[in-house]
Amino acid sequence: MARFVVGGAKSHLGAFMSNVFRSLIALSLALSLAACAAAPPPPPEIAPPAKKPLDAKTQLETGKTY
Repeated sequence: MARFVVGGAKSHLGAFMSNVFRSLIALSLALSLAACAAAPPPPPEIAPPAKKPLDAKTQLETGKTY
């Protein structure tokens, strides 16, 4: 009777290892696909708007002439 239990335990352990092995294969496949995916495009470079020329009144008030 003890021999039957040991054999049954091996069968159950083999199924568990098979599930673990399949899970590891699926995980490695998913990670390899993710590693080969294209990188996202870089964000567009946004330049600051050009400075507006100061009008005559502002130039007189600030003392800056351009």
